[in-house]
Amino acid sequence: MRESRDEGEGEKMLASGVSFVGRRSNNEDTFRVCRDLGLYLVADGMGGHEGGEVASRLAAEAVTRFFAGKRDGTNPAIDLDDPTRAFRHRMNLAIRQAQREVEAAARGDLAEMGTTLAALWLRGPLAIVAHVGDSRVYRLRGGSLTRLTVDHSFVAELESAGAHGLLAALPGDFSAMVTRCLAPAANAQPDISVHPTEPGDIFLLCSDGLTDVLEDDEIAEILDGWDGAEAAAHELTRAAYEAGSQDNITAVVVHADAATATDAVEGRIQA
Repeated sequence: MRESRDEGEGEKMLASGVSFVGRRSNNEDTFRVCRDLGLYLVADGMGGHEGGEVASRLAAEAVTRFFAGKRDGTNPAIDLDDPTRAFRHRMNLAIRQAQREVEAAARGDLAEMGTTLAALWLRGPLAIVAHVGDSRVYRLRGGSLTRLTVDHSFVAELESAGAHGLLAALPGDFSAMVTRCLAPAANAQPDISVHPTEPGDIFLLCSDGLTDVLEDDEIAEILDGWDGAEAAAHELTRAAYEAGSQDNITAVVVHADAATATDAVEGRIQA
């Protein structure tokens, strides 16, 4: 089991991640918990010859490196009509960089590799959420769970179109097909949204190994019932495995209080 944690202040961990190989022979999921950057990631790789492991790791490393690096002056000026535009622009640049690095490495045995990506960037009172593929971001607020992402998948598109007859007859291979991912010649356009945070908010980033088998009410019960991010992340992966997940299972749990102290003091729009 691959694990990362951040204790923050006090006894309860404010952000923690767990990745479990589950019933697979290798783990193609990758995650990052970077509290100093306010950055949290989950990537679910795909592709033979260990390609999924490579793609997810490359994507997570590229986005983390981008946010850790110095700003290069490419961010737009603050838009008074949309002050969050600079945040969305920066996240988009980071994911574009990840796409370039995955594409550049996709050669030989790795030619078919790709990865999903789910990202959360906490900046003061705001949460910037981005995703490509079917890895998800949720928010628990006041006991109510909200999904902040919409899957880029064949199943989600059929559901949106109301094609329930086709869904019922869908072969298993198609049910796992994503319509966007970071991969050579793929549609890698992220969806990016900005959400105000409130004290007590809890965020979950996860791979489909978790959401394929756990319903939203089960996820909410665990996030709301377990004390601290580490305990909740462990319980989510355990519950998904016991529910029969056939995939790698990854969960990153983040309390809104995990925003960096600098951001909390500044509390203003800054990309």
